[in-house]
Amino acid sequence: MIVDFPCRHSASVSVAPVHEPHQQAISSTVDVDRRVRFAATSLLSVTAPVSAEDLQAMWYSKEERGHQKETLKGAVRRLIRRLSTTSIASIHQEELYECIGMEAFLSRDVIVQRKRHRISHCRAILAAQARQRTSNGRDEEELARLSHKSSAHSCARARNIAAGYWKVLK
Repeated sequence: MIVDFPCRHSASVSVAPVHEPHQQAISSTVDVDRRVRFAATSLLSVTAPVSAEDLQAMWYSKEERGHQKETLKGAVRRLIRRLSTTSIASIHQEELYECIGMEAFLSRDVIVQRKRHRISHCRAILAAQARQRTSNGRDEEELARLSHKSSAHSCARARNIAAGYWKVLK
């Protein structure tokens, strides 16, 4: 998802779905409606297996992931402390930009709900792949439809978050 924030332009926001995959998500012209758009279909790519050496070179190490996790935890703690002691109106816009992406970590209930949804989504896709494997069939369109349907809630939540940021940061 690409979101363009109002401090860079003066325009109004509207949220609309896209029916053309891989289309640019935000118009960059000033004084036009800004849109948050999502592809009408999901894309699933089947790739060749990757060697263990390539995986190590490709992904963050355990230590790097641990450092990133601790950094995020510290940022969330600072944000929670700041929000509990300061009104949102008195926080500078640049400080609010630093909060983007941390909204899901402010509530334990939201964290648990998102984790359950992510697990449910993964299980649904893996179960469909297992069914296709046992029937010696391969239907990428079915998997894409299932993924799209399963992720509709997340897309709606992302739209609401983007619209909320637009209102707060304009």
